[in-house]
Amino acid sequence: MKTLGYMKRFDPKWPGAKELSEMFVGDKPDENLRNVIINYLSAGNFLFGWMSFLREEDGTPIGNNDYFTDGVYVWPLYYIYYLRKFDNLQIDTDFIDHVKNNNYVVPTLLKEELVSLERHYDSMSRQFNHKTG
Repeated sequence: MKTLGYMKRFDPKWPGAKELSEMFVGDKPDENLRNVIINYLSAGNFLFGWMSFLREEDGTPIGNNDYFTDGVYVWPLYYIYYLRKFDNLQIDTDFIDHVKNNNYVVPTLLKEELVSLERHYDSMSRQFNHKTG
């Protein structure tokens, strides 16, 4: 399971999580590709969430603390929010290739697949939390 778009502010113990300021690229990605990626992410299968609502530091609403998947990648709802807000936010090139290989369509996952993925994610999360205290 691969993760995408994790930020230290919301997922501080997750390996690879970055500060928002570290997620920008110099050149803006192709606008059409960016929109395709946003649409792909927005169509993801709901994996899990918490009963909490995320806000920017100034109080601007972001959305629920929800996470989505396509069976290979997991991403937080807040990543979609920031992709919409900033046109020069980084999009991982391996993920772009993955989306292209899926013909730009998120596979529909069965409930059993989602339960298995959630258990795997939970196991990974506990491992990271244990290592970092």
